[in-house]
Amino acid sequence: MPTEIEGLRPGVPVARTVKIGTLSYSLAERNFTRGKQKIKILLFDYNNALIMYSQAIKNTGTVAHTPAIDSLQQPGNNFYHYHEIINENTCRISMGINGRFFVNISSEHVNVQLLRLVVAALNFSGLERTSVEEPKFR
Repeated sequence: MPTEIEGLRPGVPVARTVKIGTLSYSLAERNFTRGKQKIKILLFDYNNALIMYSQAIKNTGTVAHTPAIDSLQQPGNNFYHYHEIINENTCRISMGINGRFFVNISSEHVNVQLLRLVVAALNFSGLERTSVEEPKFR
């Protein structure tokens, strides 16, 4: 998680584990603000809930391989999903990484170019592939 984004004030980072029956996943969250401008970064670790990773990917749109993914590729990481939603005042970038991690970066009153810079600055090197068989997508 980034500790700063130029021009925006960082909020307090939050991390928690969520349990739903026999499934559990971890979530880290960080918010950045300045006036109406807001960026929220969510990082989910679905290692103990791969069905939820599969659902997250399914709910955000089609798998897309774009030049943005190529520029983000880091050794040992495999992006299965990269999706952008751009509206007048809101943007969201969602990524599935290594069949286990899901990153959602959303913004209000911030252009998508800044969000892409935030994504490019993220360090994914510690996000290891799950040892469990990856979920199948339909």
